[in-house]
Amino acid sequence: MYTIWSKPGCIFCDRAKALLIEKGLSYVEHMLDVGQPKQDGQALTSLSEFKNKNPTVKSVPYITLGGTVIGGFTELAKSLA
Repeated sequence: MYTIWSKPGCIFCDRAKALLIEKGLSYVEHMLDVGQPKQDGQALTSLSEFKNKNPTVKSVPYITLGGTVIGGFTELAKSLA
């Protein structure tokens, strides 16, 4: 299963999720807490927690598959082509 770390308003995050849906692939999303209003039932990942777990990652979306790093949207699209 794919895992996507994303943030609100991120066009490439939205495109990555749409691509996975289009291909019929499952994913789990971890939305980063960047100060947006929290919706009921929504779990957010703190930015500091994300950076501690992924110190070399500089942008989102950050996508993995079963623990293997895919990268961002461009790398995901290439891997699914």
